[in-house]
Amino acid sequence: MQTGNNSTVDANAAVPPEIQSDDPRHLKNLTAKMNSINAQTASDTKYDPAPPPRVDASGNPVREYFADSGAPIGLTETRLSDEYLYAVGAAAASVLVIIAVILADPALFKNIAKIEYSFPLLGGAAVLAVMTLVIVREAMKRNNYVRWHPNMRG
Repeated sequence: MQTGNNSTVDANAAVPPEIQSDDPRHLKNLTAKMNSINAQTASDTKYDPAPPPRVDASGNPVREYFADSGAPIGLTETRLSDEYLYAVGAAAASVLVIIAVILADPALFKNIAKIEYSFPLLGGAAVLAVMTLVIVREAMKRNNYVRWHPNMRG
């Protein structure tokens, strides 16, 4: 046992002092600070779905017309067709992957070889899948072009 006076040992050391309400570490102050940070973040990242209209020098709204009828293209329409094209392209690519696995795996190859007309059918499926991928690629290029050049659709 130690003897003497040790000034660093406090009898109440196990009980920390209570944090006062004016202390910045107090839960009330931390909550208020977090609320202000969250409000600032929300205002910084807020998306305005309707930007202010474009105006000319005299303050009149600017109306933009394209070379054809001036009707805007529905971007939703091209986006939906893009999703459809992605699905068709993925299906065609998966057919090609299945054919590659059949040709690479000796056990599958041996079992497929037993089926009559299996290789002409696999070849036809591969040709159709490649043609589908080419058509999907060209259609997606056209959709992208139409999206950026709406007066060239048709």
